[in-house]
Amino acid sequence: FIELLLGLRRPSSGTIYINQTPIHTVILDHFYLNCVSYLIQDSEIMFNTVEKNIKYAIETNDENKYNYLVNEFNLESLTKIDEFNPNTLSGGQKQRIKLARAFYKNSDLLILDEPSTALDYKGIQTLKKIISEAKRNRIIIIVTHDSEIQSLADQNIFSFK
Repeated sequence: FIELLLGLRRPSSGTIYINQTPIHTVILDHFYLNCVSYLIQDSEIMFNTVEKNIKYAIETNDENKYNYLVNEFNLESLTKIDEFNPNTLSGGQKQRIKLARAFYKNSDLLILDEPSTALDYKGIQTLKKIISEAKRNRIIIIVTHDSEIQSLADQNIFSFK
């Protein structure tokens, strides 16, 4: 489903539209860079600072938003490290950096694939808060098995028990 939505695969029948425009006619590079934030399960963390990981490939520089996300996702201690080795981070730390990156970008569409992976209880509560705030201004598609995260949905497209 996500691959179809992102234009990485063509549908076997029918057409997917973005604002009444068939997705196969959209310049996807522009669309992805400017309109979509996508948190995939296997995204990487770079050997660099927290700030550069969060702001990676994003042209805007919103210090208030950056500081808010660093605070909310409890990343302050990592911001004091000049350059870290991602292999020394816990799964939860990596996930919180990737989530901050996804929410930092001012995209119209935010796609989160298993966003609560490796998060502890506090991290999940923070994620729920941030999703609740962000969904007022953008479309958010979440792929999750986590019932707490599912409860935030305005609409469930698929639900497997």
